[in-house]
Amino acid sequence: MAVSSVKGLKGLGIAGAIVGTGLDVYGVSTAKILPGKAMENGVFTAIGLKGGWPGALISVAYFGLEAYYTGGANQATADYSSAWSQHAQSWKQIKMESGGL
Repeated sequence: MAVSSVKGLKGLGIAGAIVGTGLDVYGVSTAKILPGKAMENGVFTAIGLKGGWPGALISVAYFGLEAYYTGGANQATADYSSAWSQHAQSWKQIKMESGGL
């Protein structure tokens, strides 16, 4: 059962890679997607296909953010960085106000 499930997931990943790459090629040829973005997608597709389970998880996270986070993975990264910076500033302010904890 477990082996057939893994093979099924691998087959689903390969099918998704083929469809996604085809859509990127079409998008570039019709100027609906920039070539750089298509290459970025290709890199994460390759990571997913060749990186074993860790690569598959990274690829799923990337394409999940692309699909469901406004602005995609790049915006999610920028938002995370901004939130972390604000968090660090807040702690620095608390530390200064409390005399150094």
